Amino acid sequence: MATVRDGIHLDAHPPARSQFRVARRDPVKSVIVVHTAESGTDRSGPDPKAEGVASFIRGRSTAGSYHLIGDRDSIIQLIRFDNEAFHDRTGSNRWSIGISLAMDAADWPGLPSGPRAELVKTAGQMAAIAARWMRERNLAFPEPRLLTKAQSDEPDASGFISHARRDPTRRSDPGPGFPWTEFFQSYQQALSDGGFEPDRDTLIRQLQTLVGTDADGIVGPLTLAALNRNWLGNDTSYDF
Repeated sequence: MATVRDGIHLDAHPPARSQFRVARRDPVKSVIVVHTAESGTDRSGPDPKAEGVASFIRGRSTAGSYHLIGDRDSIIQLIRFDNEAFHDRTGSNRWSIGISLAMDAADWPGLPSGPRAELVKTAGQMAAIAARWMRERNLAFPEPRLLTKAQSDEPDASGFISHARRDPTRRSDPGPGFPWTEFFQSYQQALSDGGFEPDRDTLIRQLQTLVGTDADGIVGPLTLAALNRNWLGNDTSYDF
C-alpha cells in the first residue's frame, strides 16, 4: 500500500503561479476523473515520480494540477478537495475530483506484473480517499463504473471517467491499456480495508437505478428479482 504523505502539498509549498481555485463554483458530484501525468514510469525500487510531479506543478508557469498524485509507493494530496484543481479544460473542474498516476499512459501494456499491480493499487487507494471525503459530505460513493462524457455531465452522475473521454481531441490518458476492471476491484477493496464499505441502502439504490425502477431503497418485487439473479454491481446494463 502506498504511503499517504501528510498535509496539502500546495498549501505548504505555494506554487509559482496559481494551480487551483479556492472554493467550488458548483456543488461536487460523485465523479472522479482519472489521469496519468506523463512523467515517465518507474518500474523498480523506490518510486520518486509523484514527488517529481508535485515539484514540477509547484514550479510550472502554466495551469495544470490534480487533487491527488500517486506512484507505486506514495500518494500526495496537492489540493484540498473543496477547491478546484486545474485538471480538465472541459468544465469538470467545478464539480469533479482529479486523481493522477505519475507514469506514462502508453506504458500499461509493457509493465511487468509487479509494478502494474502496485500502480493499480495506488489508483484504487486514491479513489477511495476521494470517495471517503465525498461520503463525509453526504455524497454517494462514486459507483465503480466507467462513465461517458454525457453521463458524467448529468446532475446526479456517479462514477469514474478518463481524461481521454472528457477531452478526446486532446488527451488519451490514462491510456487505452488502463486496467479498469482491476482498478475498480482495487477501489472497492480500498474502501473495504478502510472500513468504508458501501452500505446496503446505497447498493440497493444503485441496483434499482441499473434495473430502471425507482431508486427508493425499498426491496419490491422487481428489485428482489434482480437480487435473486445474482447482480454483482459491475455491469453497465441489466437484462431480464
